[in-house]
Amino acid sequence: MRKLKSTRNKLLKSGFVLDESDCDERTELWLGAQGGRPIRVYKEGEDVSSLRVYGEEPDQPQYDEFHSFYTPSVSVAIRVASSRRGR
Repeated sequence: MRKLKSTRNKLLKSGFVLDESDCDERTELWLGAQGGRPIRVYKEGEDVSSLRVYGEEPDQPQYDEFHSFYTPSVSVAIRVASSRRGR
């Protein structure tokens, strides 16, 4: 598992900002400063278990359903969160 400290540093260097109002002992929410999609970090102690990149647009608008992308890699999460689908 990836260490929480190195994950936080990589997110900060990539322009993400911690949303302290949406954190608890098991998760942290990071917001893209350049308008990217948010990343939620799932943690176990000082280790990161997985990262979740939230969908940009609802896949099923009638249900307001957003699909998310899960990955264990912070580099992949940053790349997906920073990409703009269809632009």
